[in-house]
Amino acid sequence: AQQRRRTGWGGRLAKYWRDKGLYQTSNPLGLNISVERSSTTFNGERSNELVLPAGRPIKIWGAGRAELNKSMIPLYSPVHNNAFLNVIAARQKRAIELTAYLEEHWYSTYDYSKLTDPFDSALFALPDEQLLGLDIQMHGKLIKQLETVARMIEVGQREGLERQIFVVTMPGFDTHDEQHRRHHALLRELSLSLWHFQLAMQTLKLTDNVSLFTQSDFGRTLVPNNSGTDHGWGGIQIIMGAAAKGQLFGEMPDLRQTSESMDKDQRGRIIPTIASEQITAQMLKWIGVPATDLPQILPSIGRFIGMS
Repeated sequence: AQQRRRTGWGGRLAKYWRDKGLYQTSNPLGLNISVERSSTTFNGERSNELVLPAGRPIKIWGAGRAELNKSMIPLYSPVHNNAFLNVIAARQKRAIELTAYLEEHWYSTYDYSKLTDPFDSALFALPDEQLLGLDIQMHGKLIKQLETVARMIEVGQREGLERQIFVVTMPGFDTHDEQHRRHHALLRELSLSLWHFQLAMQTLKLTDNVSLFTQSDFGRTLVPNNSGTDHGWGGIQIIMGAAAKGQLFGEMPDLRQTSESMDKDQRGRIIPTIASEQITAQMLKWIGVPATDLPQILPSIGRFIGMS
C-alpha cells in the first residue's frame, strides 16, 4: 500500500452499486450491516452502515411505540435555521422508524428454537463446555452475531433485497499467554458457530445465495513469546457456502526459521503468498462485479497476480 485510504472495500462497493443503479435506498436496512460494532470495511464517501446488536432486535425501553413517537416528535422536527440540528433530527427520526421496523420484522423470522444440534442445543446456542470436553468457557459472541445475520438475511429476502454485505467479528485470538488452554476452545466455538449458521441457511433454503468468508491480516508467530504467540502476518482464511469450491488454494509454507517462507526476524512470521485483496476480488466477482470493475472497489488489486 502506498497510501492510507479513508474508505473500506464495503463502502466503495456500496458506491459502485449505487452508481450502477443496484442499490435500493428505499429499504431502511440498507446495503451494509455490521453486528455489535462499526466496521472500517464499510467506511464510504456517502454510504452509512447499520450497526445492530447481536441476538436481539433494537429496543428503546420504557415506553410504548405510540407514546415514544409522540414524545420524540419535537426531537426530529426540522429546525430550518440550524443545519446541524436538522441533520441530528433526520437521524433521530430514522432511528425511531428503524427501531419499529426491526421489532416488527425480527419476530416474524424463523423460530430457531425448533432446531437442535446433536448436542441437543437449540440453534444459535452453544452446548455446555463440559459436554464438549472443554475446561474453559467459550465467548458465545460470534454465534449470536450470526443469528442476527441469519434473521436479517431472511428479512432482506422478503423485502426484495438482492445484495447485502454483513460483517461479524470474533475476539480472543490475541493469544499471548495460555494459548494451550484457549486456542482449541476458540477453534471449537468458531466451528460450532459456522455450522449453526450453515444449518440456518439450509433451513431457509438459501445455501445457493449466501457465502461466508473470513478476512484478517493479523496472523501469529510460530515462535512463542511467553506461554503463547506474538503478532504475526500470514495465516489461513475460510470460504464457506455457495462460492466455495471445496478445495485448498495456496501451498503449505516451509516452517523452518531460515526458509524463504519466513520473515528474516527469526520470529516465525509467515510471509503470505495470497493477498486479502485477491480473496475479496473472488467474492466480488461471485456477487456480480465484472473483473474490469474490480479496481474501483479494490484499488491495489493490480499489484497482485489474479486467482482463477
